[in-house]
Amino acid sequence: MAGAIVTLAAMHEPDRVASLTLVSTTSGGADLPPISEEFTRYTSAGGPDPSDTAAVVDFIVGLTKVYSGDSPYYDETAMRALADRDVALHRQHRLLPDQPFRHRLQRANSIQRGPRAHPGGAR
Repeated sequence: MAGAIVTLAAMHEPDRVASLTLVSTTSGGADLPPISEEFTRYTSAGGPDPSDTAAVVDFIVGLTKVYSGDSPYYDETAMRALADRDVALHRQHRLLPDQPFRHRLQRANSIQRGPRAHPGGAR
């Protein structure tokens, strides 16, 4: 749904969008396969307690497994190592919900932005 929303926003306000990168999204067209029941169950069950590092890692690993479907190339050991590292970095930089971050948002919002860059040159 988010992919469709940002696509519509970009179509209606093209001067405000330099580029979009859409990952793991769909147009929702009737000719496309539906979301799998396994994916819907997993993502509807609620996430882990953000303060429980092991639960967060397990959730990420489970989510990537659901995303991969029946792929023979899914490597759970490698994904767990990546999730462990990613969660540790996020905790170190205070980016997970159990850590304070509002002061960083205020600072980011106060940064003056320069002119927008457009692919292929200025408009």
